Amino acid sequence: MKHILLFLAVFVIFKGIAQNRPVLYDFTEIPQALMLNPGADVTYKWHVGLPALSGLSLAIGVKGFKITDLFAKDGIDINTKLQKLIYSRTPNDHLFINQQMALLNAGIRLPNEKDYISFGIYEEFNFIAYYPKDLILFGFEGNKQIDHVFNAESFKFKTDLVGVFHIGINRRLSDKLMVGARFKLYSSAGEIKSINNKGLFFTTKGVNNIYRHTLQNIDLSIHTAGFFNKTDYDENFYKYLFGKLFLGGNLGMGFDFGLTYKPNKQVKVTASIQDLGYIRYNKMVAGVTAKGNYTSEGIKLETPIVSGINYFQQIIDGVKEGIVRDTIFNSYTTFRSPKINASYAYSFGLPRLEECFKPIFDNPYRNQIGFQLYSVILPKQPQVAATVFYYRRVNKYFRAKLTYTVDSYTPSNVGLGFSSHIWHFNLYGSFNNLLSTDFYNSNYNAFQLGMNFIF
Repeated sequence: MKHILLFLAVFVIFKGIAQNRPVLYDFTEIPQALMLNPGADVTYKWHVGLPALSGLSLAIGVKGFKITDLFAKDGIDINTKLQKLIYSRTPNDHLFINQQMALLNAGIRLPNEKDYISFGIYEEFNFIAYYPKDLILFGFEGNKQIDHVFNAESFKFKTDLVGVFHIGINRRLSDKLMVGARFKLYSSAGEIKSINNKGLFFTTKGVNNIYRHTLQNIDLSIHTAGFFNKTDYDENFYKYLFGKLFLGGNLGMGFDFGLTYKPNKQVKVTASIQDLGYIRYNKMVAGVTAKGNYTSEGIKLETPIVSGINYFQQIIDGVKEGIVRDTIFNSYTTFRSPKINASYAYSFGLPRLEECFKPIFDNPYRNQIGFQLYSVILPKQPQVAATVFYYRRVNKYFRAKLTYTVDSYTPSNVGLGFSSHIWHFNLYGSFNNLLSTDFYNSNYNAFQLGMNFIF
C-alpha cells in the first residue's frame, strides 16, 4: 500500500502552458477566437462579454497513465498492475492542468472600418509535472541494484497563477489579408517550479566496506515567488489574491501575432503565435538549492568499540559537508510557453434560399473543411497536435464545428463546438474527447463556455 501511495503522490500531486483549443480556433463567429489569433477574419462592429462568463475553460491531460490502469476491476492483482505502470512509464509522461476565466472581454471597430480593437482581463492557472521515473524506482525498490544510476533530471514540475491584461488590434489590409497583434501585461500571484535538476546517485562495490554509495554532481533547486511563499495571509485571502492578480504581483509582458490570408472566396489560410513573453519575479522570492558531491561506504566502527560515538551523525555531517544547501532570495525570470497555431480551410455549398441562412459574418458558404496544426513549447519537449475539422452553418441562428485531433494524449480526440446567435446574444461552447464517456479511462478532457453580446 505504501508503494501505491508513493506512486500516486509523486505522479499526481507534483507547469505558461495552455490547452490546445482546436474547436475554438478560427471559429470567427465567436469573439474569443481573437485570443487565439489576433489576425482572425472578424467583421462585427463591437462585442462585449458577460463579466466572468464570457470565457470559462478547463483542460486536464495525462500522458501515459489512466486511473483505470491501476484500479480497474479486471481480476489482476493491484501490485502487479502497479509494478507494470512504474516500469513502463517514461520520464516524458506528464500531468497538466490549465484553467482560465475571462473577467472582461470586449472589442470595438474604429471609424476607419479597417481596425478592430479588443481588450480584456483574464485569470489563468497552470500546472505541469513530469513522471520522475528514477525517483519512483528508488522509492519502490531502493538501491538494491548494484551499478544502477538514478538521475535527478527527471524531476520537473511547475505551477503558476497569473492575471493577464491585454489589448489587441486587428487590421484588414485588404479583402485578402488580415493581420493582428496583441500586447499582454502579466501579473503573477505566485509560482513554484523545479525544472533544472541534475545529479546522479548510484551504489557500487566498496573498498573498505561491502558497498559504496555515491552522490555525484548534485545540482537541485526549487524556486517560489508570490503568495505560494506567504505564511501569514491577511484575514481576507481572496482580497489579497485578487490584489496580486490585478497588477499587485510580479509583473511581465508578452505579445501575440497572427494573420489570415484569403487567396479567393473559398480558401483561407491562418497562422498565429501566442505568449511570446516573460514574467520577472522579484517580490516574495525564495529558493532552495543543494549542490555538491558525496561518497560513503557506510558506518565504520572504531575498534575497539568506543562508547558515546554517534556514527549516524557522522554520516549526516558528511552529507551536509559534501552537499551544500543554501536559501536564496535572488530575482529571476520565467519565460512563458509560446503556442503556435496554423490552419487551412476550404468553404463550399451556397444555400438555395439565402434569406433562410443569411450569414451574420462575411462567409456566405454553409460548409467548411480543413486542417489545423498546434504546438506548444513545454519544459522538456514541444507538444504537437494535428486536427481535421468540418464546420456547418446550420441556419442564421446556429453554427457548429466538429473536430478530430491527434496529439500526445490520445489518437482519437473528437471535439464539438457550437455558436448560437439570437438577436445580439451569443452563447457558445466547445467540448473535447467526446468519445471517452468515462473520465477515469480518459487521458484528456477539456471544455469552454461563454456568453457575449455581438453587434
